[in-house]
Amino acid sequence: MNNLKINNKEQKTAVITGASEGIGAAFSKLLIKKGWKVIGISRSTSKLKAISKSFLSNEKSFKFFSCDVQDLNKLKSIAKEIIAPDLLLLNAGMYSPVNASEINLDLYKKHLNINYLGVLNSYEAFLPGLVRKQNGHIIIMSSVSGWIGLPKAAAYGPTKAALRSFAQSARYD
Repeated sequence: MNNLKINNKEQKTAVITGASEGIGAAFSKLLIKKGWKVIGISRSTSKLKAISKSFLSNEKSFKFFSCDVQDLNKLKSIAKEIIAPDLLLLNAGMYSPVNASEINLDLYKKHLNINYLGVLNSYEAFLPGLVRKQNGHIIIMSSVSGWIGLPKAAAYGPTKAALRSFAQSARYD
């Protein structure tokens, strides 16, 4: 990840969904350490505030918005409020273990709405800025469970397979 270091004077900007914990929080910290400005998006305002406090020496490098990726209108509003990012990391997601022999359709729909449709909402909201800028990168976070079924992942895995397929298709368009 050494190539993330900024070599020119212009600070690069990343938008990260799911920035309040896990991979999103770790990637935020890494990018800030490399000199990037990070715009974190998550449902949890308290977790975002805690992460922001951990960047006291770089407090201007982390701005956050509390937003559920299921809310396309709010995502579009955020996209209009900020400059188009150099990196868009679509990472928001959820996992609840399920037993495939006991279908809970509401839980399957929740996984679909957050893990897949939430990524598409974020993509739709921020893509126009990247296109206008004619520069930037998009990372769509998936999982090994998108390649192969895993125990207790019958609701989660298919959403990650859908992301993998979407990302591969979008790459060609």
